Amino acid sequence: LPYHDPTTMAHVGKHVFLGLVLVGCSPGGTASNLVSLIAGADVALSVLLTTCSTILASVVTPLLTKFIVGSAIPVSGKALMLATAKVVLLP
Repeated sequence: LPYHDPTTMAHVGKHVFLGLVLVGCSPGGTASNLVSLIAGADVALSVLLTTCSTILASVVTPLLTKFIVGSAIPVSGKALMLATAKVVLLP
């Protein structure tokens, strides 16, 4: 697939490619709660979905990163999952 082919990102460098993948796989959501409040939308639903995506991120982000970047850069999915879980779930 050309969308996650590391050779198409060869001019950028492996570290920048890894950073772009990590940012792309990470959930965003705290700003969406504020935008929901300003727009008069259902803020409770926005907070619930943000919470769900943040909790799921501790498992899904490392798996996606390993799947997308694993062929170009050696990535330990388990170590990344444990590090993400420490940051996301422990506080």
